[in-house]
Amino acid sequence: MRNLLWIVCLAAGCVATPKDPYLRGERALVGGDLAAALSAFDAVPVAHARYPEARAAAIGIERRLRRSHEELLTALLLRAEWRDGEALQQFERVREFWPAMPGLVELVAATRRRSEILAVPVGNEVGAGVATAAPVAAGDAAPAVAGPPVAAPAGETAAVGAADTVGRRLAELEAMLFLGDLSAALDGLAALAAAHPDEPRVRGRLVRVLHQRALLRYGQGSRVAAIDDWQVVLELDPAHEAARSLLRAAQAELSLPSPRR
Repeated sequence: MRNLLWIVCLAAGCVATPKDPYLRGERALVGGDLAAALSAFDAVPVAHARYPEARAAAIGIERRLRRSHEELLTALLLRAEWRDGEALQQFERVREFWPAMPGLVELVAATRRRSEILAVPVGNEVGAGVATAAPVAAGDAAPAVAGPPVAAPAGETAAVGAADTVGRRLAELEAMLFLGDLSAALDGLAALAAAHPDEPRVRGRLVRVLHQRALLRYGQGSRVAAIDDWQVVLELDPAHEAARSLLRAAQAELSLPSPRR
């Protein structure tokens, strides 16, 4: 009943912000603003009559936020693979958890527009054996497509399959990172990098996550562990100057030799 009253109020143009944080949370939740709703429910004091309800609501919102971001990460990885049909389906899963997620409408529109420009039917991916047209400049005639799509050579098909496998695994590992399972995610990234040594996305992500863990370890006082991570980072990316500089600083604190240039 209370939610129904808020809907009626919003439809009637009631814009005054309630002073009660619980009521603010309810209004934000009805409006689809999960972040504002969570902030309001978290502000409900323990002495408030509806504090237990506020905590339950906050926990539910946190779950929705986590799931929506997990689904969004997967959608963005699919989009980066130019698998627009799958990405659009994944964006719809995001809507299930956070229909009013900021920027979601624009992402869907941009993905649909790119799919149309490239003449890729929804459900197909670029490079999966589907003939695609290049963008047409103003005044140019649309290119004619004669005959059925030509199958990609065996080597290219194998590469596409490998890319699909890598993309899906990266999405799973991103979900692990989002949930805070850093150790398992790094083990997975290392295994993926060993299996696909020439895949720049995997190497780049492994470098970034190792650098982040090194910073975390260094901040916690675990200098030796941080040094180990930065040495691996530099093995993977010798041009990583931030890692080189921080490695020097950490080694200097332990009176260890500086790394060679």
